[in-house]
Amino acid sequence: MERTTARPTHQGVPTYFGALCWTASNGGAHSYKHVGYSFGMATEGEMPFDADWDQWSKMLREVQQYIQKRDRENIWQWYQGVYARAMKLVPSRRREAFVDGIIGAYEDGNLWFL
Repeated sequence: MERTTARPTHQGVPTYFGALCWTASNGGAHSYKHVGYSFGMATEGEMPFDADWDQWSKMLREVQQYIQKRDRENIWQWYQGVYARAMKLVPSRRREAFVDGIIGAYEDGNLWFL
């Protein structure tokens, strides 16, 4: 069996993520910033099925560097690359708020690497 070098990706949309986006899109009490905050806290546990722990650890360290540098564009690109189907639920005009939520979770000490 030939081994592929393609980057692992999450093929689904976690149910809670879909619910958070639905609430945010309908003007609920929580915004897309809350979606990003919540998903940022859950990222470590949302490992793609086609990744092994070593690959996932490397991928998490990559996004960790972007978050610590507050590199908003690369944070979004990383999440979009790993969670493509889920990120389609975040409207383009709300991407900044989503990334703000991830950075907010970092600043509050609520991410996996703290």
